[in-house]
Amino acid sequence: MKKRLVLVAPHTHYVADLGEVLRPEPDLALVEHYETGAAALAGIPQRQPDLVLVDLEMPDINSLRLTQQLCAYIPWLSILTLGPFPDPSRVRLAIQAGARGFLLKSCPR
Repeated sequence: MKKRLVLVAPHTHYVADLGEVLRPEPDLALVEHYETGAAALAGIPQRQPDLVLVDLEMPDINSLRLTQQLCAYIPWLSILTLGPFPDPSRVRLAIQAGARGFLLKSCPR
């Protein structure tokens, strides 16, 4: 069975890019994209994904608060944060908020 992935990012071009990266991965499926933290908080508990990618630059809610709230609602949920550069202090804060890791937005395929 495929692992269900949700993307929380304000920019829709990430969906196409992520879809392209995931295409050859038989065990992962992008099942939803939320452009705001509020939409993610409303939708993710119903979707019950296995993995959530959260952009550190959300327009409506602090991504660290979003990560904390999602982890409180769904303790087993795996969350990775996305950022433009690996700022050690932000990565540490994301991990403390409940994220399991950090991915660069510009990761090579």
